[in-house]
Amino acid sequence: YFVGRSARTKLNNLGISTIGELAQFDLDLLMSHVGKKYGQTIHNYANGISLEAVEEPEVQNKGIGNSVTLSHDITDMESACQVLLSLAETVGSRLRDEHYRCFSITVEIKDWDFKRTSHQTTLPDATDSTQTIYEVSCKLLREHWDFTPLRLLGIRAGKLSDSQYQQMSLFDTPITEKQKKLDSAIDSIRNRFGTDSIKRASFLDEQA
Repeated sequence: YFVGRSARTKLNNLGISTIGELAQFDLDLLMSHVGKKYGQTIHNYANGISLEAVEEPEVQNKGIGNSVTLSHDITDMESACQVLLSLAETVGSRLRDEHYRCFSITVEIKDWDFKRTSHQTTLPDATDSTQTIYEVSCKLLREHWDFTPLRLLGIRAGKLSDSQYQQMSLFDTPITEKQKKLDSAIDSIRNRFGTDSIKRASFLDEQA
């Protein structure tokens, strides 16, 4: 490692043709022929010595999700979608906070018999929109759920892409841009004043 054609010729002239021979070669003699700094560097590498800090490789997040075990069984679509809305807010917020968009959405359910199943779809364009995640999740649930009482609901965003680079969509409308600004405003308020500082009216009605 770090030995080019010219340096290899010099090393060969010194009788060095393998890493092991380089590792065992006299360091002072090596530096006198190839230079102090370079000689020290290749001698260190040959001996497996490095002063660089050991770092773990950054692992890209493969998915962002959230799920909730329900306090009581859910048997109607309206209540289930209300739960999905809360989960979509969390997943969307995390996507935006970590600067990701997702190309797939999965809805997971567990019924009162503890049977766990899931249903997934791939999106035509990556998204971090709470509204899009919510609408797609409700659609997946309608396609998948047979109204067996539910004990758990979950949403997972997968196939993540860096949100700094986004392909423009022909379907970006003023409503889409308005939704992006709304998500950004909500994130800003919650980051500054706490998660409960702003709530949807539907959640307030539920708690009343």
